[in-house]
Amino acid sequence: MAVTRIHNRTVNTYTNVSSYMIKDMNLSYIEKGILLILYSLPPSWEFSISGLSKKQNIPRATLRNAMNHLEELGYIKRIQKRGDHGYYGSVDLLLYDEPNLLR
Repeated sequence: MAVTRIHNRTVNTYTNVSSYMIKDMNLSYIEKGILLILYSLPPSWEFSISGLSKKQNIPRATLRNAMNHLEELGYIKRIQKRGDHGYYGSVDLLLYDEPNLLR
C-alpha cells in the first residue's frame, strides 16, 4: 500500500501532528503510535502490514486490529485501486488529523 497524505507532515526531521489525536481517549497508545509512524513516513514509502510489523516490532495481528480501529474511527481511509484488467491494485491510505467519518 502506498501512503498518501492530505498535508506533508515532515519538515526536515520533525513531524507535526494535531493535539486532537493525542488527546483522543478512543485511541490506544498503540494506535496513537501507529498514526505518528504513518505521518512520519515519506509519501513514496510503500506500506505493508508485514513490513511495518517487522520495522516496529509490532505483531501483525495487533497492527491489523489497530489499523481497522483507526479506519472505523475515521483517522485513516483506505482507497482500493484497480490494476490492469480490473484486478485489485495498490491501496492508498489517507491520514486525517481528526476523525473524518464522511466516507
